[in-house]
Amino acid sequence: MMRKTLPVNSLPSGSLDPGLRFQRVLAVKAEFKLALHGHDGLRVCLVRSIWEDHIMSNTGQIIAVVILGLLLLPGALSSISDLSENRAISAQVRTYVNDGQAALDEQDLELAEVAFTAALTLDGTNKRASQGLDRIQATRVTNLRATTSRAEAIRLRYRFEKALRSDPSSAELYQLALGALSSALADAKSAQTWYEKATKSGKASSRAWAARGSFDLGRGELDDASSALKKAIKLDEENAQARLSYGIVLKQQKKYDDAAQELEKATASLRSAKAYYELGDTHLLAGKNEPAYSAFKLAAKAHGKVDREPALLRRLGVTAFRLKKQREAIAYFTAAVKVSKDPGIRLDLGGAYQSAGEHGAAIQQLVQVVKEVPLNAQARLALMGSLAQTGQIPQAKKIAQGYLDIAKKQPKMKQGAEMIQRALAQLPKSAKMDAPEVTVEEAMKVRRGAAKRPKK
Repeated sequence: MMRKTLPVNSLPSGSLDPGLRFQRVLAVKAEFKLALHGHDGLRVCLVRSIWEDHIMSNTGQIIAVVILGLLLLPGALSSISDLSENRAISAQVRTYVNDGQAALDEQDLELAEVAFTAALTLDGTNKRASQGLDRIQATRVTNLRATTSRAEAIRLRYRFEKALRSDPSSAELYQLALGALSSALADAKSAQTWYEKATKSGKASSRAWAARGSFDLGRGELDDASSALKKAIKLDEENAQARLSYGIVLKQQKKYDDAAQELEKATASLRSAKAYYELGDTHLLAGKNEPAYSAFKLAAKAHGKVDREPALLRRLGVTAFRLKKQREAIAYFTAAVKVSKDPGIRLDLGGAYQSAGEHGAAIQQLVQVVKEVPLNAQARLALMGSLAQTGQIPQAKKIAQGYLDIAKKQPKMKQGAEMIQRALAQLPKSAKMDAPEVTVEEAMKVRRGAAKRPKK
């Protein structure tokens, strides 16, 4: 016969005498102890025995309910504790993510990285934190603040291609980063494609146009670069990087006054070694020695490690030489020679010594240049001049004849040979001869073969 199951509030009372009821309670308590030790199946047994017997009094009902509550209490408390902890963790993760996003908006990449990393430490699946780290890395790549190996560049390219699909709101940023990585990997075709995608939208930013213009400048497409950079500046007149690149374009187009104007604006904002260097170089090419020297000095100050930059050291030497600051010129050229094997810098140093009247030191430098670049007529002329000034006429003739012997078989050396012959014709007339005048431009354009005749 099927037993009837009743709700708790309908359990009959007074069915057992007190003694039997007490024994029943002891049995239930024993079952409870077993349940606490992990025997979950006994929980069902305990409830069933209470409900099916229909024999407990009201007091028994209360005891059963209390015992059942105690039985379930540890798990309930554990669940509540877990829920509370999860909520606290989620709140902390949200705080970290919000802090990271705020820092990223302010371009504080280091702080943003710390915050997003902390969020992922607590919740490794947080999508916003992962996207934040992707954006940070992409920003570093587009700002050229990161150096990496080829293998790492390939890994980053794959990472950003995935991010581009999962984070379309930052599409322009990833496209610019992919353009920069492709360019670094010498994949010019892919780089051009990414930059074109980044500027395809009518909402393309000044940053995107500046990056595209810089890329065009790097591949020598000055007209395309000029067009892109003008758009960047029109969208944001405070875009100093765009002005810097545009100034370089104008310099290469030999529009020195316009270039200097753009570069002055760029340096006022950036105050970087690169910006000051380009401004100085523009003034130098325009023949404005004083402002060139000032700009190069600022570049050296901003760089901090100028002793490792031969190009900057050389230009400091050249402008000092033009300004008749011979000792400074010698110091800059000497520092440059220590970190560069360019024979042109050594020729500059020899010329500076020669101009200062230190022909012995000049000969030492110029002999080495002639050995390294035997077809350079300018180096031989300078060496002949210092040898003549020290009375070493036979040695000067030997240097001249060595060039003429080679020139007989090299038609392209005809102009240099004519210069050497004229200097050689003067040697017997005097034990001394003035060193041939060497312009700065000639000194900076040392090449193998004949050099152009220096202008008087």
